[in-house]
Amino acid sequence: MYRDGDDYILEIIPEKEEILDQMQNMGLETSDTDLKSYVIRYRIEEDTFHIREIETLVDVEINFMGMRTPVRLKNVILLSNYNEKVTIKAPI
Repeated sequence: MYRDGDDYILEIIPEKEEILDQMQNMGLETSDTDLKSYVIRYRIEEDTFHIREIETLVDVEINFMGMRTPVRLKNVILLSNYNEKVTIKAPI
């Protein structure tokens, strides 16, 4: 964990073998998969400890139709408006 301005950054780097095992459990073929990196970052507000952002970065090389293909994925989830009252109307 480290600081970035007024936020804390919590960086999680799971074991590559665990990620590949989970992929296999989902039915994905991983024998020709070279997982370079997998990182999850949480941006946490300093004063409230609310999670503001979750970022996932994946860098993998796969065998696609006989060709080694690098794949880089970045997923960002932004979170806001904690503890605000919300009115939801169900469709009728």
